Amino acid sequence: MYKSILVHLVVSSVIRFLIESEVIKKTELILSGSNLSGSNLSGADLSDANLSKADLSNVNLSGSNLSGADLSDANLSKANLSGADLSDANLSKADLSNVNLSGSDLRRANLSGANLNRANLSGADLSNADLSKANRTNCIKIDSHDDLESTIKSLLRRATETIEEVNFMGIDLSNAKLRNANLSNADLGNADLSNADLRGVDLSEAGLSGANLAKANLVRAKLVKAKLHGANLSGANLSGGNLYELISKIYPHKGVQKHLLIFIITKLFKLPGANLSGANLSGANLSGVNLSGANLSGVNLSGANLRKANLRRSLLLATDLRGTKDLVVRQLQGKSPPYLCNAALPSGMKDIEQNCNYDALLQILVQQHKVNLEEAQKIIGATQKKQWK
Repeated sequence: MYKSILVHLVVSSVIRFLIESEVIKKTELILSGSNLSGSNLSGADLSDANLSKADLSNVNLSGSNLSGADLSDANLSKANLSGADLSDANLSKADLSNVNLSGSDLRRANLSGANLNRANLSGADLSNADLSKANRTNCIKIDSHDDLESTIKSLLRRATETIEEVNFMGIDLSNAKLRNANLSNADLGNADLSNADLRGVDLSEAGLSGANLAKANLVRAKLVKAKLHGANLSGANLSGGNLYELISKIYPHKGVQKHLLIFIITKLFKLPGANLSGANLSGANLSGVNLSGANLSGVNLSGANLRKANLRRSLLLATDLRGTKDLVVRQLQGKSPPYLCNAALPSGMKDIEQNCNYDALLQILVQQHKVNLEEAQKIIGATQKKQWK
């Protein structure tokens, strides 16, 4: 036992020496299948290294440079990767359970099939990452090797940019930067996404039941058929256009003038809101959420908290509003009311007028929500045929 521990420590020391002394080039460093568990490699430069199938459990890699590294099938359970640079790294099928990835750079990383159970990704940067189910036919298989000598050979660098079948259930993504990421079909149940930058993110059909999205920036986010049962969206920004950022480029000055400019443009142009059509928001906390202009067609809002939610000009076609909490009549009437058609209303609001004018709804869907004509016709047809039990 002691002999194996000693050998392990020697190998780890040799690896660090080879890296830091530049005896070998980083691009020649292949440690595929190596056992480095428990090693201290904090701050090490392992960019482009081949660590596929390596045992890196409990390894300290905090602040290390692993950009472009091949970590496919590697065991990184309980490893410390806080502040590490993993941009363009290949982490496909890697075991990242209980790993600390807080503050790490995971831009364009390949996490296809990775196990991220109980991983800490708070403050991590996953900008422009693609977390959809991807085609893996272009992946290159790297063979595993047993000894250090045979692993030092030229590295076949991976350049894939896909993240497939990732399980983010219960994961900490608070303050994470996921701008423009594709998270469609991802399992994010009970995940902490509070204060996360989710601008332009595709969350269609994603599992977000019980997720914490409080104060998350969901500007231009796609939430079609997302499962948001019991999710917390209080204080989240669900507006459809990143108007402030656009105007900031044209008019960089701060102050009242910029806000006034935004107000005027918002009034002049009817910008499409968030697309939440078909989403399950039953029991969700939507108190104070801005849903103005949002497409809420076919959405299940039963039991959702809509206290002070802004529903102006939103589309409520075949929307289930039964049992909603703190929804008041003035939110469905008055100035710029939502478009109601065959919506299931709460008891006590059955007398609120609904407008199912075919031509008017078709115009709203096509012109304001940029839905193609054929799809818009199908939506209206399904809305009018909907039978509530």
